[in-house]
Order: sequence, then structure tokens, then C-alpha cells
Amino acid sequence: MELLETLYYFALKWVKEFSTIQGGLQLVTVLGCGALAALTHKRWQQFITRLVGDLEQQGFVRFMLRATNRIAFPMSMLLYLILTRFLLDQFGINTAVLDIFTPLLLSLAGIKLGVYILRTGFTPSPALRAWENVFSLLVWGVLALHLLGWLPDVVKAMDEFAFTFGESRFSVLSLLQLTTSIIVFIVLANWLSRLIESRTRRSQYLNPSMRVVLTKTSKFVIYGLAILFALKAVGIDFTAFAVFSGA
Repeated sequence: MELLETLYYFALKWVKEFSTIQGGLQLVTVLGCGALAALTHKRWQQFITRLVGDLEQQGFVRFMLRATNRIAFPMSMLLYLILTRFLLDQFGINTAVLDIFTPLLLSLAGIKLGVYILRTGFTPSPALRAWENVFSLLVWGVLALHLLGWLPDVVKAMDEFAFTFGESRFSVLSLLQLTTSIIVFIVLANWLSRLIESRTRRSQYLNPSMRVVLTKTSKFVIYGLAILFALKAVGIDFTAFAVFSGA
């Protein structure tokens, strides 16, 4: 009930905020700047795609161009919002809602760029590319809640939805922490296993069969340890799983 009341008052607050003429104008401004930023990103991405094709041997230039593609949307939207905010200020229109988006867009650009740089540091794989945007949005979502001052209420609400299994207590928050920990440790395990595999392939002292055995064994051990570390990181008591063992 407390969560529903919090969501109700939160929704009521923003409805009142946007029900005024100035609030509605700011909402239209945000949506319009977002649409322009999406169009700008699309055009820039097309330009980058054509340009990168002519730069096959210039790895650093390709890296920089692709990095700009990651921040094209948030930075272009921020630019449009700043220009629009300047115009609205000339007419004495309140821009409190627009001011909220400045740190949000800057943090989104920084996170997307940082995640892209970290991803390129690992051995390229389709899985890492597929999860890049998802991980960026998750990190940005947590930071956005913190910047808006809503994170403590959201964390408290997620922790209230819980159930007990053995001597361990599981909540929406703990399950989310577990999922995040597993993803992080699996990504690290994937990078480490690929590193070991590349080293074994270059080794002159191992025959092909030994390389296969060593690679498969290392993957099994690394992924197993990754899951165990993830469970331990969120404070899960392993004795809670003893219920599955035979008596």
C-alpha cells in the first residue's frame, strides 16, 4: 500500500506540474527536442557508417567516430534544450523542468561513452555488443533516480516485496542485485576465458587436444566461480539450498 501511495502522489505531482500552460510548454519542448535529437542521431549514424567504410586501416579514427555515435543523441538533445531554454527565458517562462534534463543528458552521454570504451577493451563478441545499450540504460537509470532524489524511495519499495526461503530473505531488490552481479561476473568470466583461449592457441608447448581440454576446463571453472562470487556478493546463504539435498 505504501508503494501505491508513493506512486499515486508522484503521478499527481507531475500531472499538476504539466497541467499549467508553462508546464505543458516545457513538456512539448522536451518531446520536440527529443525528436530532433533522434533525427540528428540517425543522420549522424548514416554519415559515420559511410565514413567508417573508407577508414579500414585507421583504427583510432574509427574508434573515435563510433564513440561520437554513442553520445550523438544525448548531446544533440542537450544542445537543443539549451537553445530552447534560452528562448523561453527571454519571455520569462519557467524552465524548471528543462533544468532537470541537463544533468540527466550529461550523465547519459558519459555512461554510454564509458561503457563503449570498456566494451572495446574486451575481446569483441556479439554478446557484449548486444548488452552494451542495456547495461548503459540500467546504470543511467540508477544514476537518474539518484539525481532526482527518488532512489531511496525506489530501493525501499523494492525491498518491501520479499519472501523467505530457508534462512535467507529474497526481495525484488536482492534479486535485481543478484541479476546485476551475475551479469558483471559473467562478462568478466567471458573476457578471462577468451584471454586464456587466445593464449593457449598461441602456445607452442600444447598439442590441439590439450588446448581443447584446457580451454573447456578453464571455461567451466571460471563460469562456476563467477556464479558463486555473484551469489556471495549479494549475501546469499548457500545453506539455504540444502533443502534440495536428500535427507
